Amino acid sequence: NGIIGMTQLTLDTDLTQYQREMLNIVNSLANSLLTIIDDILDLSKIEARRMVIEEIPYTLRGTVFNALKTLAVKANEKFLDLTYRVDSSVPDHVVGDSFRLRQIILNL
Repeated sequence: NGIIGMTQLTLDTDLTQYQREMLNIVNSLANSLLTIIDDILDLSKIEARRMVIEEIPYTLRGTVFNALKTLAVKANEKFLDLTYRVDSSVPDHVVGDSFRLRQIILNL
């Protein structure tokens, strides 16, 4: 978290284009590392049977869209098209754990 915070603060200063590109890479890598650490911690919670699944109302399509925005950048860099479809019969307002859904999508 400290690396991410300091990177964000530094990105808000006057930088050359090259420095900005390098800091964006550092920021992306730090976020990826944080995600891996969170996933490992969650796996240990699952193994210890201590994983808590929230039951909170959220919008399914919004959660899916926001998760896929993250993946779209990576797909675009590889010249891949990222498409998705949520069937119209699936309700948009659901109750569950939007964080876990996002986590699943990002780990596909």
